Amino acid sequence: MIKKIYLFLMLLSTTGISFAQIGKIKNVGSASDFTKLINNVSASSPNDRTANSTFYLPTPSGVTIIGKVNLKTTPEGGKEIGGSAGENGSFQMSVDAFGTVTGLYTSVKDRKAYKYYTDETTGNLMVKEVAIETVICIDFNKVPENTTNNSPSNTGERGLTAIPSFQSKPGSAYVIYIDLDGETSTTTGWNSGNTINAAARSWTNADVQVIWEVASQDYFPWDVNVTTDRAIFDAAAACKRKMCIVTSTTTAAPGAGGVAHIGSFDNCKDDPCWVFNGGAKVAGETVSHEVGHTVGLNHDGGNANANYYSGHNNWAPIMGSAYNTSNDAAVYGQWSAGEYSGATNQENDINIIGTTNGFGQKPDDAGNTTAAATTLIVETNGSVLSTNNKGLINNRTDLDIYKFTTASTGNVSLTVDPYYKTPDITKHPDLNVKLRILNSSGTAVATADPTGTAFTDFSATITATALAAGTYYLEIDGVGDGTSPSTGYSDYASIGPYYISGTIPPPTNKPLPQFVASSSAFCEGTQVTYTDQTTNGATSWKWTFPGGTPASSTVQNPTVTYNSSGTYNVKLVVQNANGKDSLTKTNFITVNNTPNVPVTTGASRCGAGVVNLSASGSGGTLDWYTASTGGTLVTSGTTYSPNLSTSTTYYIDESNTAAPQKVGPIDTSFGSGINFTANDVHGLLFDVTSPCRLKTVKVYSGVAGNRTVEVLSGVGGTVL
Repeated sequence: MIKKIYLFLMLLSTTGISFAQIGKIKNVGSASDFTKLINNVSASSPNDRTANSTFYLPTPSGVTIIGKVNLKTTPEGGKEIGGSAGENGSFQMSVDAFGTVTGLYTSVKDRKAYKYYTDETTGNLMVKEVAIETVICIDFNKVPENTTNNSPSNTGERGLTAIPSFQSKPGSAYVIYIDLDGETSTTTGWNSGNTINAAARSWTNADVQVIWEVASQDYFPWDVNVTTDRAIFDAAAACKRKMCIVTSTTTAAPGAGGVAHIGSFDNCKDDPCWVFNGGAKVAGETVSHEVGHTVGLNHDGGNANANYYSGHNNWAPIMGSAYNTSNDAAVYGQWSAGEYSGATNQENDINIIGTTNGFGQKPDDAGNTTAAATTLIVETNGSVLSTNNKGLINNRTDLDIYKFTTASTGNVSLTVDPYYKTPDITKHPDLNVKLRILNSSGTAVATADPTGTAFTDFSATITATALAAGTYYLEIDGVGDGTSPSTGYSDYASIGPYYISGTIPPPTNKPLPQFVASSSAFCEGTQVTYTDQTTNGATSWKWTFPGGTPASSTVQNPTVTYNSSGTYNVKLVVQNANGKDSLTKTNFITVNNTPNVPVTTGASRCGAGVVNLSASGSGGTLDWYTASTGGTLVTSGTTYSPNLSTSTTYYIDESNTAAPQKVGPIDTSFGSGINFTANDVHGLLFDVTSPCRLKTVKVYSGVAGNRTVEVLSGVGGTVL
């Protein structure tokens, strides 16, 4: 038997830390050898808190730091260790199920940080010195405990026995959990792997609501659920959630207002961020700041403070310090692109949040042109209710347009609030709105554009007196305060939800039925929600759903389940005091058979070469991927013959889809087409109402040349 012996020559240091150059990289040997060292750390259980083994950490300068392992865990089938290192540092090292090694050493006192990673080309372990500010939030000063402006926690009942449950997007797969009732945390990332018993602050119900409102408004444009409910966090996948612990216990970062590991949201580890600032409004802003680090954002500095710009004229960037003023209640905290004078960071916060963490922005839910306008829902008496008319501005170029019809001359008054206007909901919006009423030709007949930075200025009410009978449009735009970004703020992050209320002259005509469905093509057992878009104020609704359960409904916006495959009609009859009308959409719903789990046949061979694999299903499309979720699509069909040099696992997904549908003309018989000149861009605009695959794109050209075809999102024009 041949026994391999690994010889490690180490220069050990138990005191000082060498000062290598930031950016310097050192190859420290085979990652597989380092994996063995991690695996060989002694532990009496899978989550041993008393490992107490010595671990040696190489550095770019060649000096080795001696570490003491305090915790060993087994996340997601891998191994992870953490502990103290040298005199002032801590470390965490992990190896995943595929043998990839990653790690981090930090010393806040020495302002040193080393990142460890596996080079994918060589398989060697690399160590790189990085600026500590790029991996952990430091120097985030704690607000004095008596600074609790706009905090209800100074009065009322203390010491909640149960935290009220709030959710910003129920059902989302991605979760930001605000922990407000104390937590026992044992992780490799904090306190050198030792347990932290984080005490709960004494919150009132009103405090909890303010904290949640501040954070949920900041993250509302994205498909992530900001919640105070622990059960929602526990039910989420480890790679799609982040806990933010709000506590007076500062063990994780003594003297700081909060702390987080940058870019850690989707690291699939038990790695919470921390908030130590008290006062409900301040704590809420700090939650947004620290969670902002976990989704990849860095500090926004400016003027005298390179890391934490406290803002101007009651505006401040969230990744600065959106509360360091004499009146924290008035601070308008927003995401920033560094547009103000003296900004130290011009990164695009909005783009980073929505493109690097698995979740994207919520889709635009209202038309952006008069031709695609969403119908404003008006009651029989002319009332416009905020519960039925709400939407989202999700980027600076988004315009939301609503269509309404007046049956007679009268006054129109509409208010748009970037928050629910009820007594128990306070105001912590990011969105400032400008309104216009347009006539049928698109000309503005009224405008409302409040300016200023006080919270009361974020709503807008638009009034048009003696408006003649006809069709009109309400245009909603997220705007800045009308001044320079160096003295106010721009429309960059004026985004978020809004709610429309008011009155228009009541209709005198019978209702005109219209409706949409949450999906029109899907598999058996799917639940579909129908949304009524009837104009002229219906007072009753009668739906008919062949093939659905229930088969009929009299509620305005029903939910129906389809359990059998087939193609089905949907009918809606609406009525008011002036009459009734009906609308039938023929073959509107397509229900596909639910595919069975594919049957696969593996293969093996000795040495590198081609391996013939096969799979069978129930008649649907078989797609081959490199990972169980996500991954790269490598082929479609019943067979695949890859040329392999290592053991490889593939995953097959079977799906049944509706018959292909064509968008645009099917041949060249539609006319002369479009003449392209230099830098021209033309295309087709189409709506996708349920998941689909774009199979082919045909371009008929009169001359030879290269053509670039891109698929763009209708929201923001992002290349998909």
